[in-house]
Amino acid sequence: MRCGDTTIWFAGVLSAGLDAVVNERANRMRRPRGKSRYTLAMLLVLTTFRPISYRLTVDGRPRRVRAMLISVANNVSIGGGMRIVPGAVIDDGLLDLFIVAPLSRAGFLRVFPKVFSGTHATLPQVEITRCRSIRIDANWSPPTPTGRGSGQCRCRSTWYPKPCSCTPEPLSLVLAIGVWHIR
Repeated sequence: MRCGDTTIWFAGVLSAGLDAVVNERANRMRRPRGKSRYTLAMLLVLTTFRPISYRLTVDGRPRRVRAMLISVANNVSIGGGMRIVPGAVIDDGLLDLFIVAPLSRAGFLRVFPKVFSGTHATLPQVEITRCRSIRIDANWSPPTPTGRGSGQCRCRSTWYPKPCSCTPEPLSLVLAIGVWHIR
């Protein structure tokens, strides 16, 4: 991912929209501990969150989409065992674009538990597309402490634009027990 002149590498999932805002909120909370912190943060954020209009460029093709959240994954799951892209293959050289269409609060709460088993992936509100590159752009910013958007994203996990591309080269990890190469 690039932010200005800086390249930020990620091996897992990059999230935008609701998931990113919920994660920011959960990270600021001291209690409760464990998985329930994310769930509580999600319930709090859902009270004011509205779907976002995104401009995407997927493998060079532009498109517009309105969504609750968008994630770019090269892994099956994220924190707490949420299997957001159950068919993702970490070493296939592709990214999995995960989009959740606008839902009512009640609708989102009905879909959310399915993410732990991966059964949400077949729902009509969920789109999963494999690609080599994606750019995510949105004219949106999270509410400031006064409750108004600033016009520019300040929330670390919601900076825009977010251009992402897959680097299909082995990742070397240096661990206390030696060096591993992941293909």
